[in-house]
Amino acid sequence: MPPATTAPEIESTETPAVVLVVAARELRAHLRTFLAWSIPLVGMLALVCVLQPSLANGPMAAKLESMPAMMRRAFGLELVDFQSPLAYLATNALTFTVGTSLFAALLGASIIAKEETQHTAELLYAQPTSRARILAGKLTAVAIYVLALPLILGLVSTALLAAVAERPVEPAIAELWLASAATSVCFAGLGALVAASLRDARTSSGATLAIVLGAYFVGVVSMMTEATEPLRYLSPFKWNEPVAIAAHGPSALGIAGAFVIGVGAAILAVRRYHRRDLHA
Repeated sequence: MPPATTAPEIESTETPAVVLVVAARELRAHLRTFLAWSIPLVGMLALVCVLQPSLANGPMAAKLESMPAMMRRAFGLELVDFQSPLAYLATNALTFTVGTSLFAALLGASIIAKEETQHTAELLYAQPTSRARILAGKLTAVAIYVLALPLILGLVSTALLAAVAERPVEPAIAELWLASAATSVCFAGLGALVAASLRDARTSSGATLAIVLGAYFVGVVSMMTEATEPLRYLSPFKWNEPVAIAAHGPSALGIAGAFVIGVGAAILAVRRYHRRDLHA
Protein backbone atom coordinates (compact mmCIF):
# COMPACT_ATOMS: atom_id res chain seq x y z
CA MET A 1 0.00 0.00 0.00
CA PRO A 2 1.31 3.53 -0.79
CA PRO A 3 2.60 5.59 2.10
CA ALA A 4 0.11 7.74 3.95
CA THR A 5 1.72 10.92 2.68
CA THR A 6 0.26 10.37 -0.79
CA ALA A 7 -3.25 11.24 0.37
CA PRO A 8 -4.47 14.51 1.85
CA GLU A 9 -5.04 14.69 5.57
CA ILE A 10 -8.79 15.15 5.71
CA GLU A 11 -10.46 15.26 9.06
CA SER A 12 -14.15 14.98 9.76
CA THR A 13 -14.99 18.68 9.45
CA GLU A 14 -17.65 20.81 7.81
CA THR A 15 -18.20 20.44 4.08
CA PRO A 16 -16.66 23.80 3.03
CA ALA A 17 -13.45 23.01 4.91
CA VAL A 18 -13.11 19.60 3.28
CA VAL A 19 -13.77 21.05 -0.18
CA LEU A 20 -11.15 23.75 0.32
CA VAL A 21 -8.54 21.29 1.61
CA VAL A 22 -9.02 18.98 -1.37
CA ALA A 23 -9.15 21.89 -3.84
CA ALA A 24 -5.90 23.34 -2.49
CA ARG A 25 -4.23 19.94 -2.74
CA GLU A 26 -5.37 19.47 -6.35
CA LEU A 27 -4.35 22.99 -7.35
CA ARG A 28 -0.84 22.28 -6.14
CA ALA A 29 -0.76 18.83 -7.73
CA HIS A 30 -1.81 20.11 -11.18
CA LEU A 31 0.05 23.43 -11.26
CA ARG A 32 2.74 22.06 -13.57
CA THR A 33 0.10 20.71 -15.92
CA PHE A 34 -1.59 24.10 -16.00
CA LEU A 35 1.70 25.84 -16.76
CA ALA A 36 2.62 23.23 -19.39
CA TRP A 37 -0.56 24.11 -21.30
CA SER A 38 -0.82 27.83 -20.57
CA ILE A 39 2.75 28.89 -21.40
CA PRO A 40 2.74 27.50 -25.00
CA LEU A 41 -0.79 28.80 -25.64
CA VAL A 42 0.11 32.26 -24.34
CA GLY A 43 3.28 32.24 -26.44
CA MET A 44 1.39 31.26 -29.59
CA LEU A 45 -1.28 33.87 -28.93
CA ALA A 46 1.34 36.56 -28.33
CA LEU A 47 2.94 35.73 -31.67
CA VAL A 48 -0.42 35.89 -33.44
CA CYS A 49 -1.21 39.27 -31.90
CA VAL A 50 2.12 40.95 -32.65
CA LEU A 51 1.82 39.85 -36.29
CA GLN A 52 -1.49 41.67 -36.67
CA PRO A 53 -0.07 44.88 -38.24
CA SER A 54 1.96 43.03 -40.86
CA LEU A 55 -0.89 40.68 -41.76
CA ALA A 56 -3.47 43.47 -41.82
CA ASN A 57 -1.38 45.47 -44.27
CA GLY A 58 -0.04 42.50 -46.22
CA PRO A 59 -1.27 40.04 -48.83
CA MET A 60 -2.84 37.58 -46.36
CA ALA A 61 -6.36 38.98 -46.69
CA ALA A 62 -6.18 38.72 -50.47
CA LYS A 63 -5.04 35.11 -50.21
CA LEU A 64 -7.94 34.29 -47.91
CA GLU A 65 -10.35 35.97 -50.31
CA SER A 66 -9.08 33.67 -53.06
CA MET A 67 -9.84 30.53 -51.06
CA PRO A 68 -13.04 28.64 -51.93
CA ALA A 69 -15.99 29.86 -49.87
CA MET A 70 -16.65 26.34 -48.57
CA MET A 71 -13.11 26.06 -47.21
CA ARG A 72 -13.29 29.49 -45.57
CA ARG A 73 -16.56 28.57 -43.88
CA ALA A 74 -15.27 25.18 -42.70
CA PHE A 75 -12.26 26.68 -40.97
CA GLY A 76 -13.92 29.84 -39.70
CA LEU A 77 -12.06 32.20 -42.05
CA GLU A 78 -15.00 34.18 -43.38
CA LEU A 79 -13.88 37.42 -41.74
CA VAL A 80 -10.85 38.83 -43.53
CA ASP A 81 -10.87 42.42 -42.25
CA PHE A 82 -7.58 42.06 -40.40
CA GLN A 83 -7.53 45.81 -39.70
CA SER A 84 -10.18 45.11 -37.08
CA PRO A 85 -8.58 43.58 -33.95
CA LEU A 86 -11.83 41.72 -33.21
CA ALA A 87 -12.11 40.19 -36.69
CA TYR A 88 -8.42 39.32 -36.74
CA LEU A 89 -8.55 37.61 -33.37
CA ALA A 90 -11.80 35.81 -34.22
CA THR A 91 -10.17 34.33 -37.31
CA ASN A 92 -7.48 32.77 -35.10
CA ALA A 93 -9.43 32.20 -31.87
CA LEU A 94 -10.80 28.74 -32.67
CA THR A 95 -7.29 27.29 -32.50
CA PHE A 96 -6.94 28.50 -28.93
CA THR A 97 -10.47 27.40 -28.00
CA VAL A 98 -9.56 23.88 -29.10
CA GLY A 99 -6.42 24.11 -26.95
CA THR A 100 -8.27 25.29 -23.84
CA SER A 101 -10.94 22.63 -24.40
CA LEU A 102 -8.36 19.85 -24.67
CA PHE A 103 -6.74 21.05 -21.46
CA ALA A 104 -10.09 21.26 -19.68
CA ALA A 105 -11.32 17.85 -20.81
CA LEU A 106 -8.08 16.03 -19.96
CA LEU A 107 -7.86 17.76 -16.58
CA GLY A 108 -11.47 16.89 -15.77
CA ALA A 109 -10.83 13.25 -16.62
CA SER A 110 -7.43 12.86 -14.98
CA ILE A 111 -8.35 14.53 -11.70
CA ILE A 112 -11.13 11.95 -11.22
CA ALA A 113 -9.24 8.92 -12.52
CA LYS A 114 -5.82 9.51 -11.01
CA GLU A 115 -6.57 7.99 -7.59
CA GLU A 116 -7.20 4.66 -9.30
CA THR A 117 -4.38 4.94 -11.82
CA GLN A 118 -1.94 5.92 -9.04
CA HIS A 119 -3.37 3.34 -6.63
CA THR A 120 -4.28 5.83 -3.89
CA ALA A 121 -8.08 5.44 -4.13
CA GLU A 122 -8.53 3.21 -1.07
CA LEU A 123 -6.47 5.51 1.11
CA LEU A 124 -8.12 8.72 -0.09
CA TYR A 125 -11.72 7.54 0.04
CA ALA A 126 -11.21 5.85 3.41
CA GLN A 127 -10.92 9.31 4.97
CA PRO A 128 -13.76 10.29 7.38
CA THR A 129 -15.70 12.27 4.81
CA SER A 130 -17.95 11.53 1.86
CA ARG A 131 -16.89 10.94 -1.73
CA ALA A 132 -19.13 13.85 -2.76
CA ARG A 133 -17.11 16.30 -0.64
CA ILE A 134 -13.81 15.02 -2.01
CA LEU A 135 -15.04 15.20 -5.59
CA ALA A 136 -16.47 18.68 -4.99
CA GLY A 137 -12.99 19.79 -3.97
CA LYS A 138 -11.45 18.17 -7.04
CA LEU A 139 -13.96 19.79 -9.37
CA THR A 140 -13.47 23.16 -7.69
CA ALA A 141 -9.78 22.96 -8.64
CA VAL A 142 -10.77 22.00 -12.19
CA ALA A 143 -13.12 24.98 -12.43
CA ILE A 144 -10.42 27.40 -11.22
CA TYR A 145 -7.86 26.25 -13.77
CA VAL A 146 -10.37 25.87 -16.61
CA LEU A 147 -11.65 29.44 -16.16
CA ALA A 148 -8.21 30.89 -15.47
CA LEU A 149 -6.73 29.84 -18.83
CA PRO A 150 -9.22 31.71 -21.08
CA LEU A 151 -9.00 34.69 -18.72
CA ILE A 152 -5.23 34.83 -19.11
CA LEU A 153 -5.49 34.47 -22.88
CA GLY A 154 -8.09 37.22 -23.00
CA LEU A 155 -5.95 39.63 -21.00
CA VAL A 156 -2.86 38.89 -23.10
CA SER A 157 -4.65 39.28 -26.43
CA THR A 158 -6.36 42.52 -25.38
CA ALA A 159 -3.15 44.08 -24.07
CA LEU A 160 -1.04 43.13 -27.10
CA LEU A 161 -3.61 44.12 -29.72
CA ALA A 162 -4.14 47.44 -27.94
CA ALA A 163 -0.39 48.01 -28.20
CA VAL A 164 0.16 47.03 -31.84
CA ALA A 165 -3.13 47.47 -33.74
CA GLU A 166 -3.90 50.68 -35.60
CA ARG A 167 -7.59 50.55 -34.69
CA PRO A 168 -8.94 50.54 -31.11
CA VAL A 169 -9.60 47.13 -29.59
CA GLU A 170 -13.32 46.35 -29.58
CA PRO A 171 -14.83 45.47 -26.16
CA ALA A 172 -16.48 42.45 -27.84
CA ILE A 173 -13.12 40.64 -27.65
CA ALA A 174 -14.15 39.74 -24.09
CA GLU A 175 -17.13 37.88 -25.54
CA LEU A 176 -14.80 35.65 -27.58
CA TRP A 177 -13.02 34.48 -24.43
CA LEU A 178 -16.25 34.15 -22.44
CA ALA A 179 -17.47 31.78 -25.15
CA SER A 180 -14.15 29.94 -25.02
CA ALA A 181 -14.52 29.56 -21.25
CA ALA A 182 -18.03 28.17 -21.69
CA THR A 183 -16.82 25.60 -24.22
CA SER A 184 -13.97 24.61 -21.88
CA VAL A 185 -16.38 24.13 -18.97
CA CYS A 186 -18.54 21.94 -21.18
CA PHE A 187 -15.66 19.62 -22.04
CA ALA A 188 -14.27 19.63 -18.49
CA GLY A 189 -17.59 18.33 -17.19
CA LEU A 190 -17.78 15.72 -19.94
CA GLY A 191 -14.22 14.61 -19.16
CA ALA A 192 -15.10 14.13 -15.49
CA LEU A 193 -18.23 12.18 -16.44
CA VAL A 194 -16.25 9.90 -18.75
CA ALA A 195 -13.71 9.17 -16.00
CA ALA A 196 -16.46 8.42 -13.51
CA SER A 197 -18.31 6.15 -15.94
CA LEU A 198 -15.61 3.99 -17.51
CA ARG A 199 -14.69 0.82 -15.67
CA ASP A 200 -11.01 1.13 -16.52
CA ALA A 201 -9.84 4.57 -15.39
CA ARG A 202 -6.73 4.30 -17.55
CA THR A 203 -8.80 4.65 -20.71
CA SER A 204 -10.52 7.88 -19.65
CA SER A 205 -7.94 10.25 -21.13
CA GLY A 206 -8.05 8.58 -24.53
CA ALA A 207 -11.84 8.56 -24.59
CA THR A 208 -11.97 12.21 -23.55
CA LEU A 209 -9.45 13.18 -26.21
CA ALA A 210 -11.60 11.41 -28.81
CA ILE A 211 -14.69 13.35 -27.69
CA VAL A 212 -13.02 16.76 -28.03
CA LEU A 213 -11.36 16.06 -31.38
CA GLY A 214 -14.48 14.32 -32.65
CA ALA A 215 -16.58 17.37 -31.76
CA TYR A 216 -14.14 19.61 -33.59
CA PHE A 217 -14.17 17.55 -36.79
CA VAL A 218 -17.95 17.24 -36.69
CA GLY A 219 -18.05 21.03 -36.58
CA VAL A 220 -15.73 21.26 -39.59
CA VAL A 221 -17.81 18.78 -41.58
CA SER A 222 -21.02 20.64 -40.68
CA MET A 223 -19.79 23.74 -42.52
CA MET A 224 -18.89 22.03 -45.79
CA THR A 225 -22.32 21.55 -47.36
CA GLU A 226 -25.94 22.37 -46.66
CA ALA A 227 -26.67 18.67 -46.19
CA THR A 228 -24.20 18.39 -43.30
CA GLU A 229 -25.09 21.72 -41.67
CA PRO A 230 -27.40 20.15 -39.01
CA LEU A 231 -24.30 18.44 -37.57
CA ARG A 232 -23.27 21.81 -36.11
CA TYR A 233 -25.72 21.23 -33.26
CA LEU A 234 -23.61 18.25 -32.15
CA SER A 235 -20.43 20.31 -31.78
CA PRO A 236 -19.96 22.72 -28.84
CA PHE A 237 -17.31 24.47 -30.93
CA LYS A 238 -20.03 25.61 -33.33
CA TRP A 239 -22.38 26.81 -30.59
CA ASN A 240 -19.90 29.57 -29.77
CA GLU A 241 -17.96 30.03 -33.01
CA PRO A 242 -15.56 33.00 -32.75
CA VAL A 243 -16.21 34.26 -36.29
CA ALA A 244 -19.97 34.23 -35.70
CA ILE A 245 -19.51 36.10 -32.43
CA ALA A 246 -17.40 38.76 -34.15
CA ALA A 247 -19.94 39.16 -36.94
CA HIS A 248 -23.23 38.92 -35.05
CA GLY A 249 -22.45 38.97 -31.34
CA PRO A 250 -22.45 36.07 -28.87
CA SER A 251 -25.21 33.50 -28.63
CA ALA A 252 -26.67 33.61 -25.14
CA LEU A 253 -28.16 30.16 -25.74
CA GLY A 254 -24.81 28.76 -26.91
CA ILE A 255 -22.89 30.12 -23.93
CA ALA A 256 -25.54 29.15 -21.38
CA GLY A 257 -25.97 25.73 -22.97
CA ALA A 258 -22.26 24.96 -22.79
CA PHE A 259 -22.08 26.00 -19.14
CA VAL A 260 -25.21 24.00 -18.25
CA ILE A 261 -23.94 20.85 -19.97
CA GLY A 262 -20.55 21.15 -18.27
CA VAL A 263 -21.99 21.68 -14.79
CA GLY A 264 -24.64 19.02 -15.34
CA ALA A 265 -22.06 16.49 -16.49
CA ALA A 266 -19.92 17.25 -13.42
CA ILE A 267 -22.92 16.66 -11.13
CA LEU A 268 -23.64 13.37 -12.89
CA ALA A 269 -19.98 12.41 -12.46
CA VAL A 270 -20.26 12.90 -8.68
CA ARG A 271 -23.48 10.85 -8.56
CA ARG A 272 -21.98 8.00 -10.59
CA TYR A 273 -18.88 7.94 -8.42
CA HIS A 274 -21.03 7.21 -5.37
CA ARG A 275 -21.88 3.82 -6.90
CA ARG A 276 -18.46 3.11 -8.40
CA ASP A 277 -16.42 0.10 -7.34
CA LEU A 278 -12.94 1.48 -6.82
CA HIS A 279 -10.03 -0.44 -8.33
CA ALA A 280 -7.05 0.75 -6.31
